[in-house]
Parts: sequence; structure tokens; C-alpha cells
Amino acid sequence: QAGPPSPFSLKITWTPPTSDNGSPVQLYQVAMRRVMDGMPVGFFEVVYNGPDNTCEVQNLFPASLYEFGVVAISALGSGAPSQCSALATSGSPPNPPPPPFLMGCEPGKLHVGWTLPDLCNGAPVVSFRLEAVAPDGGAALLYEGSSLSHCVENLAPGITMALRVAATNSHGTGPASLPACFATPCIAPSPPQAVAA
Repeated sequence: QAGPPSPFSLKITWTPPTSDNGSPVQLYQVAMRRVMDGMPVGFFEVVYNGPDNTCEVQNLFPASLYEFGVVAISALGSGAPSQCSALATSGSPPNPPPPPFLMGCEPGKLHVGWTLPDLCNGAPVVSFRLEAVAPDGGAALLYEGSSLSHCVENLAPGITMALRVAATNSHGTGPASLPACFATPCIAPSPPQAVAA
């Protein structure tokens, strides 16, 4: 492996054969397959054909293990493959969670909840950020912590709020969910003021 791993790609390198057996190497072929729970998944897939002895494989999954093998090819054909090497991508912040959902409401309060993202990308979620999204795209933090719900208080009656949530693990805070809109209940009018004859 050449260089530190990233969440979605691996840059790998190899050395030429100790002998070309009289037929110079023209190109290399790199094949890859994913390993999950200690077992290979599917068949090897060719991810590189070329003359260099390094390549970068992209569109990989974070915190995942892959096996790689390299074959040297000359004018006389393909040689024996190298021994397989297992390389892993690094972890990354979690995927966006689903949008928040309403658990209950009362005048001046909204009780909202949320669920874990579908992929935590190599490290468990340790906290969440609940934000109110303004029409101009700005956001105000309402809650940060490990709970899967929060009661937003001190709200005016009859307003609509757009809320979104993001998850955090040891690699950072991931993208926020799509916003969900919630309305606070309306209440009876306030008493009239300054009644006079």
C-alpha cells in the first residue's frame, strides 16, 4: 500500500517480478474483491490494467477490508498472480440519519425523535446534533447529545419549524438528514388589553 488509507479509496503499489523470464513485462492487471466477516464476497474484479506499478482504486466502502492480487503480462501472456494482500479503507463520519419525526406536541413544545443512520462507517455513533433550519439555509443548534429524542421548548404557537439531525462518531460529524417540518399547536387568543369607556 502506498500512502495512508482514505474512507473511499486505496492507493496500492507493487514491485516488478524478480525475473521476466526473457519476455519484458508490458502491463499489470490488478484484481480486487471485498472481505466481510472474514469471508470473501463474490469474485475478483479487475480494477486496473496498465504499465505502472501503482494504482488508486476508488468508490470503496469506508472501514472495509479488500483483497488484491496482481498479475504481470508480457507478449507471451499472463504470469502467475501474486499472493493476495488484504488492505482496509479508513473509517469516516456517519451517513445522514433519516429525517426527524414527531413524537408529541403541546403548546410551546415539540417532542421530536430520530434514528441511527444506516451506516456508521467504522465507528459507533456517540452523539447527535439537532438543528433548526432557516429559510435562507442557515441553521441553529437546538440539541447536542447521545439521546434519540429531544423536547424543543419555548416556541410560539402556530409556527412551523424545519428540523434536521446529524450523527457524530470518532471520525467526525456526518452530513445532516433531510429537514422535516413540524407545526406547534395553535391556542386561544390572548385576552384583550386596555379596555376603556
